Amino acid sequence: MLTKPEIEVFEVGFKTAWLQLQEGIRQISLSPRCSACIYRRVCQTCAACALYEAGAYNAVPEYMCRYTRAFVNEMEQVIKNDENYTK
Repeated sequence: MLTKPEIEVFEVGFKTAWLQLQEGIRQISLSPRCSACIYRRVCQTCAACALYEAGAYNAVPEYMCRYTRAFVNEMEQVIKNDENYTK
């Protein structure tokens, strides 16, 4: 769970907090490498994962790359085995 950006609503007021939150969220983006990755539709990485595992919102959490490739390989094997089984 992402805990940033963090705004003190009772100190700055709701309207100001809402505007600051929107601005903070606009600054969060995934790595261009992740955004262009062929596995993006099945990858479970997110800005929080990148921040906490790799140190920055736009960093690449390499273990998620390895995990996603392994997951896709496993699913390909399942499909292949299922096709062989149903023939």
